[in-house]
Amino acid sequence: MRTVTALCLALIAGCTTTVVRFEEPPGTTMTLGGKTYTWPAEVQFVRPAEPPDVSVQYFTMVVPTADGDLPAKGEIHLYGYFPKPVDKYTTNTCRIDAEHIEKLHAGYAVTVDGFSAGGDRIYQMILGRDQ
Repeated sequence: MRTVTALCLALIAGCTTTVVRFEEPPGTTMTLGGKTYTWPAEVQFVRPAEPPDVSVQYFTMVVPTADGDLPAKGEIHLYGYFPKPVDKYTTNTCRIDAEHIEKLHAGYAVTVDGFSAGGDRIYQMILGRDQ
């Protein structure tokens, strides 16, 4: 009941929801909003309904690698956008490739951008090694 109430309040406040399927690397655990997800996993986010508004959520994660678990943390920026008709028939995904994982291992911050099928920016993840 609380989830439904929170969702209704968000919709009244000019927000809507977007689902992102986190796919790679598989086995990654991500804790966001007090809930832990193991990839692959679908996460429903509340986001602003219109541009240029942005909301931010913070997360921690553990990425399994050949060298052991890599702890990371960061933030995901969720952008307001007007969905195009094609967006109704697609799944928003997130993949963190091997190059990004190598940079995290080396201590660099990385960004991962997500766009809708219609070409609108949906999210930007900014993450770094949790030391």
